[in-house]
Amino acid sequence: MPGELKRGKVRISVIAVAALVLILLFSGAASAGINISNVSVSPTKAYTDTTIEIAADVSATSGVMYVTAELKRDKEEIIKIPMLSELSKLSDKTGRYKGRWHTFSAERGIYHIDIVATDRDRRETELEDVATVEVIVDEEGPAISNITVTPNSTIPGTPVKISANVSDPSGLGMVWAQIKLQGYSRKIPMVRSEGYYTAIWNTYFVDPGMYFIDITARDKKGNEEKVENATAVKISNPLDKNVNKIEDSLERILDDKDRSIDIIVMHDKKYSSNRYAPFGEVKASFDILNGCAMRTSAVNLAAISNLSGVEMVYEDKRVHTLLDSALAEIKANGVVTGTGAGERIRGDGVTIAVIDTGIDANHACLDDLDDDPSTNDPKVIAFKDFVNSRDKCYDDNGHGTHCAAIAAGTGGGSKYVGVAPGAELVGVKVLDSRGSGYISDVISGIEWCVQEKEKYNIKVISLSLGAGINSDGSTPLEEACDTAVDAGLVVCVAAGNTGPGNDTVGIPGCAKKVITVGAVDDNGKAASFSARGNTSDERLKPDLCAVGVQVTAAKANSDQYITLSGTSMATPEVAGAAALLFECNPNLKPSEIKSVLLECAEDKGQTGPDKTYGYGVVDVESAVKMVLSKSGQGHIDKTKSVVSTSNTSDEDSIVIVSPTSGFKGEKIKISAKIPIYPRPMFATASMHLHKEGEEKVFTVMLTDFNMDGVYTGTWSTYSVEPGTYYIDIIARSNGGKDKEFKNAATVEILGSPASTWKPKWCF
Repeated sequence: MPGELKRGKVRISVIAVAALVLILLFSGAASAGINISNVSVSPTKAYTDTTIEIAADVSATSGVMYVTAELKRDKEEIIKIPMLSELSKLSDKTGRYKGRWHTFSAERGIYHIDIVATDRDRRETELEDVATVEVIVDEEGPAISNITVTPNSTIPGTPVKISANVSDPSGLGMVWAQIKLQGYSRKIPMVRSEGYYTAIWNTYFVDPGMYFIDITARDKKGNEEKVENATAVKISNPLDKNVNKIEDSLERILDDKDRSIDIIVMHDKKYSSNRYAPFGEVKASFDILNGCAMRTSAVNLAAISNLSGVEMVYEDKRVHTLLDSALAEIKANGVVTGTGAGERIRGDGVTIAVIDTGIDANHACLDDLDDDPSTNDPKVIAFKDFVNSRDKCYDDNGHGTHCAAIAAGTGGGSKYVGVAPGAELVGVKVLDSRGSGYISDVISGIEWCVQEKEKYNIKVISLSLGAGINSDGSTPLEEACDTAVDAGLVVCVAAGNTGPGNDTVGIPGCAKKVITVGAVDDNGKAASFSARGNTSDERLKPDLCAVGVQVTAAKANSDQYITLSGTSMATPEVAGAAALLFECNPNLKPSEIKSVLLECAEDKGQTGPDKTYGYGVVDVESAVKMVLSKSGQGHIDKTKSVVSTSNTSDEDSIVIVSPTSGFKGEKIKISAKIPIYPRPMFATASMHLHKEGEEKVFTVMLTDFNMDGVYTGTWSTYSVEPGTYYIDIIARSNGGKDKEFKNAATVEILGSPASTWKPKWCF
């Protein structure tokens, strides 16, 4: 018995121990009921400012409560990332849990990841160091390769395509090409297209030569990589398309041994005229040019062109004056004579202030208003001298007299009539006998015009002066100009003679509210000297162009006339045009005058506004007709729509729609000049049709690939309903904010006959 009892006690103890073990095992099984597996991290190596995805399969007997990923660096916990189930119900016991870590502020180093899961019984399981992530800092610039240019040899006016393969692991911010030739430099943004970054260089008005191209790329971390002289394109002389160094006009007589010809030979340096003695007679050896003029036989042309150092052989053509007055190319003849707008408009009752070197009021075309010596009607009605403080009108340089005659000269019995011969003039002398002066005197002259505008009925200021400083329009001189505009004066300013490079418009031509004028010849081609846009804050300049090559007008202190060139000559033409519009409607505001002149300008160069011509060459006749039409005095059929508005910006936004009406299926081009700084990232045009209580809206993206402040896009109207559409322009800033220009323009879509119109994909 005792032995049995002893054995019983032992048996009980074993059972107790077994029960305790079972309890412990049961508790351990519950904890182990949380399972974590299939942990993945992507990517495992990443740059800062990257999103890393962490995932794991998690299950629990009682259901999963929540899951977190804990990241440690140097055994110190850095951050906890919540992981969410992909399943719709959190009570499900199994599932794939994912979390995202944004490494924006993470430091460089290796991060260890723990996965911690908690079930609904508040029990927890942790897997330590299940994965690692290495965060690295992007300190290298983008990779640039496979750079091409097509074509690599062409003539001016041909589009050139530049392409490059550009990549960066942290993402690209900006890619651009820079085209260089001596003083010429132009940056063109490159955009991603078909796996490459591409840009189109429009080679209008570039000089012949070998242009080298740099490609620069910047990643989102600010790292930059530049490939200098990555490729090149040869622009040949357009007069020598076969690149044999002989002007094409001479090609037809190359083999005519009996033909003598006058030529000009251009060299790379100075040569003795004796080298050409075997080929003919050297008529002149130039000092200011590396070249000479000679007479030779046509059969010698090839031999001469092949001489060392010869760059080009030109035909020595006969030349003649290109323009008798400033009226022909800008279409003012019909207005002044009364054959264009229907009635004779000459700027009567309007005064133009010429701020310059003075005016010779005794010249025959500036001494009175009607060229009748028996009448007492002086043209120059006031004079202010900020240089020598004289009372009587004079001009000791001649520049101001020439400009005044272009703007409002009567002709004095000659054919050299100004744009607004009926206008009166005020001379404001701020430049000395050498044509130079101080900015402070110019500002004083502008201020005087503002103060005296009511007394002398000054409506227009002509400023053919400036400095070659590309600015953002905030200099004191430019602010004075804009203040004059705010006071009700149209201010016309020369763009400058520092072309043909880009960003060469000077002060005060960069002012925001003035009309900045470039120069063309009498065929409407941009003068090489005419300054190009943009301003330093990327606004489009010039605004428009007028004739500034070989313009004949009064010569000061004589009864003669002189021919000069420059944007100085183009500017008073626009001033005269403004005077004509004021005669048509004296109540016009300066902004309205500017809008009409821009809208009616004859587009030149590439389609739409550009930094060479602005909105085109001034068209006086169309502008006068438009003002008369709006004033109820005439009629004009508009071919494009312009609205100037300032409802959301301190500056005017000018929107051009071309055409303003068209049949369904036609393409409508929308061009918006948006003078907002900093430059908008992009803009959109929203076309609204209000019909039977409903509103239909179509949206077109507007882009500014040339970075000139003009955003363009094309609206394809294949699927739209007929009606009048109101256009809103919305500009998106770099900070993501929008600026809206409501009802910026309108366009009329006409219904095309159902029997004739088909979508373009139909046969």
